[in-house]
Amino acid sequence: MTRAIDTKDKIVSVASELFATRGYDGTSIREIAKTADVNLAAVNYHFTSKQSLYIEVFNLNYTKMKEDYEKINDEFPDLSTKELVLKIYNYLVNNGTSLLNAFKVILNSNILLDDNQNVLASASDFLPPGGEVILAAIKRDVGEDYPEEGLFWATTTIFSLLTHKGIMMNSTIVQKICTQNSYFNEENTVKYFNHFVDSILVHLKESKDQWNR
Repeated sequence: MTRAIDTKDKIVSVASELFATRGYDGTSIREIAKTADVNLAAVNYHFTSKQSLYIEVFNLNYTKMKEDYEKINDEFPDLSTKELVLKIYNYLVNNGTSLLNAFKVILNSNILLDDNQNVLASASDFLPPGGEVILAAIKRDVGEDYPEEGLFWATTTIFSLLTHKGIMMNSTIVQKICTQNSYFNEENTVKYFNHFVDSILVHLKESKDQWNR
């Protein structure tokens, strides 16, 4: 059983790298088997199709990012939203390769899913990977009894900026531009994130009744 699990994990790991660098259409099951140094039959045994393998890879990347955010939260519990955002941003900047690969896998538009195909077990309550950690911090700042829709909006908005900024800062061209413009230095980055989070929290506090409608 252990050997079978090891083989499956190896296939998923190799597939994750190939899907990220070559895309879904540009990666074949035969190529995955060859790179993973396993028989083609082994891939077919563990996964009924390339689609099912891709979904496994999607969940792997989603779960990895979620767990990494949770580790940050475990290491620095009870952070304010502003403090947590800066911790997550530093993580994203320092893990550029894995971040880019994860989002190349997650943001794929070429794979066709059946209507009854489940991707995430809790897709009906979908939050972006690590969103629960951001959500918990926001609740600490605005209160546990805040309307769910407002919390969802704030969580996904903050996540979107963090992701965009983290991905952009892993571009060598963007890094070069940032060294030539003081607006992008570390001090201003912290200031801009603080202003951004403050604006979200202030809006939540001032519009609570609107989210209740």
